[in-house]
Amino acid sequence: MNANQDGMSEREMDEAIHRAMRSGATELPLLTQVTEAMAGRNWWLNLLAMPVMFAFFGLAVWAGVRFFDAPDARGMIMWAVIFLFSTQSIAMLKLWYWMLMNRNAVAREVKRLEFQVARLVERRAG
Repeated sequence: MNANQDGMSEREMDEAIHRAMRSGATELPLLTQVTEAMAGRNWWLNLLAMPVMFAFFGLAVWAGVRFFDAPDARGMIMWAVIFLFSTQSIAMLKLWYWMLMNRNAVAREVKRLEFQVARLVERRAG
């Protein structure tokens, strides 16, 4: 169906779509996004990741302190590897969390746009 046949010009249609996209396009606060990430099918896995991140942080701090107390180069290398492994583990877990929150935000936006398009179609049809 052509936009001219419906009585709406292409410009009016574009403006209606832009209004639909702008309406309610506010981001949720970070704490709300984190709690939403905790809810869901794998809530236990998401909840388990938090203490694991803190444990790796503690291990990284401990390895960093022990690095400077190491008596020889072999000990320094061992503590440096533990420190790097811990910080990389923290980074990977945080990236996993951010991707999970991003997935939830994208799903929320897609649902919002689907609703707006359905309302726009309903208005044009009725």
